[in-house]
Amino acid sequence: MDSLQNYKDTPFDVVIQAGQSNAEGAGRGPVLREYAPNGDVLYLTDRNGWAWFDAGRVPYIGVKLPPSCRIETAAERGDGAGKIGDFSLSFAREYVRAGRLEPGRKLLIVRAAVGGTGFMQQLWGMEDGLYLRMLAMADAAAALNPANRFVAFLWHQGESDTVERPGMGDGERFSYYREKLSSLLLSVRERYKTPNLPVVTGSFVNEWLMNGFNGEWAGLSGAPCKPVLDATRAVCREIGRAAFVETDDLQSNNQAAADGEPERGDVIHFSRDALRILGERYFAAFCGLVAGGGSCTVVN
Repeated sequence: MDSLQNYKDTPFDVVIQAGQSNAEGAGRGPVLREYAPNGDVLYLTDRNGWAWFDAGRVPYIGVKLPPSCRIETAAERGDGAGKIGDFSLSFAREYVRAGRLEPGRKLLIVRAAVGGTGFMQQLWGMEDGLYLRMLAMADAAAALNPANRFVAFLWHQGESDTVERPGMGDGERFSYYREKLSSLLLSVRERYKTPNLPVVTGSFVNEWLMNGFNGEWAGLSGAPCKPVLDATRAVCREIGRAAFVETDDLQSNNQAAADGEPERGDVIHFSRDALRILGERYFAAFCGLVAGGGSCTVVN
């Protein structure tokens, strides 16, 4: 891991990845194609991290601002088949393979996602800690070099907001999430003077969406998820240059795990290989939003 100042002479294409655990990366199990770390794709992370504080049923998060940012080589965590996947890795691999990274430039992924977080917990709203932390991290990336440019915003979130405030009706939940997500995305475009910044979002793990979560959220079916997913799709239509990726066929950690493995029962997180595919789909969706600057072919 390196000091940011070591990269002040390096021009970056910057991708912001934000949301909750499926954006942070929780995929396990085998993967068809391993991600090979290289010097062209780097992470910007927060050394301070984050911490939960529970007060009854209301979660809070402690965030140190400004974050203590560092740059490191993008890589999966863990060993062997137990490595934890992250869909920004396969997005980045396809971005580089397709020739979208110009000679002399590197790709920097701002890793702003935090598992188990949402708008209704007052974590991602315009005055909330994770939103402000994300902006501080992106500001740090922008300030490194005047040639740095934001090229994409990758968002995956919403599972938490399907189950918070259980008394909320579907219409109210739809309107709430639609307003919050739209405000976040438009504010990022405005802040970095990128009115056409491509935004890619995606759906939930189908096993969890349809069959529920074996724990605190027992009995959850597809119905409570619909307002949040519909709101996400609506925002993509309304703000322009935004895409929604479908995930009905992608496996959970539970589906990818062998009998006896600890990932059995984890139905809310995409498996490691599902995250590989998800990143490729995010890249294909990104390509559908932009023109020129290289190929859009995903290499299988």
